Amino acid sequence: EVGDAVRAGEYNSLARQSQQPRNLNFDVNGSRAVGILIVVDSAARQKLATQLTAMQCYARHHGYYLDIIGPHRLCVQTNFFFVKHCSVERFLRRQQEGYTAFVMDGDVIPVVMQRGLEPWI
Repeated sequence: EVGDAVRAGEYNSLARQSQQPRNLNFDVNGSRAVGILIVVDSAARQKLATQLTAMQCYARHHGYYLDIIGPHRLCVQTNFFFVKHCSVERFLRRQQEGYTAFVMDGDVIPVVMQRGLEPWI
């Protein structure tokens, strides 16, 4: 279960799709690496298990990478939204040049599964 898999640590990528994106017909900075990034803390993981599983299905359907990470250990701000931004920044440092990340809240669910992210790139 995706919601059970979130654990403490530097990076807790749960659902990184191993295949290259397959349905993408656009090029971003010379790269087709597009992913969805969700930052959730351990307190929210059980509560959001259904939403995270739905997002995993959406990413798999469109061939996007999906990374669900916990807060980065070096992000020590008290406000979760600052921790989230810090964690996203730390995550993006480790991605290939040209990687495009769509940062989503953990409670977002894909309503129209057929609609991809291409119009927003």
